[in-house]
Amino acid sequence: MPKACPNLLWLYQAFNVLVLYRYERLLRRARTEDLSEVSGIGCLYQSGVDRLGRPVVVFIGKWFPIGDIDLDKALLYLIKLLDPIVRGDYVIAYFHTLASASNHPPFSWLKEVYTVLPYKSVSDISSCNGTAPGRIANLSNE
Repeated sequence: MPKACPNLLWLYQAFNVLVLYRYERLLRRARTEDLSEVSGIGCLYQSGVDRLGRPVVVFIGKWFPIGDIDLDKALLYLIKLLDPIVRGDYVIAYFHTLASASNHPPFSWLKEVYTVLPYKSVSDISSCNGTAPGRIANLSNE
């Protein structure tokens, strides 16, 4: 960071502290709340590791019932699932096949997920693979 921008550096550090504080608070909630409503659906889970030994997280879009699920609990479940995994590289496999409009999470929720997860969580995704990737773009149009 250039010397002319000490306020910008301070702002960046303050933002990171706030993001980590919010994440830690949500992680504590995720560890104490009953998330069986979300985990029982089976739309998000760790399926094992790939041939390079990286954990693989699977998200099945057609099993994500937007109208029947509490999105706050879905976020907590995602945090609880990813927290032990994101210490290193990992892979996300997204299956969009047979998903309908009733399975598309609102773009505002996706944005919240992205902002809540610490930068390390997002930056260590080694691979994000999807089926029917042409339809994934439709998620951002809602």
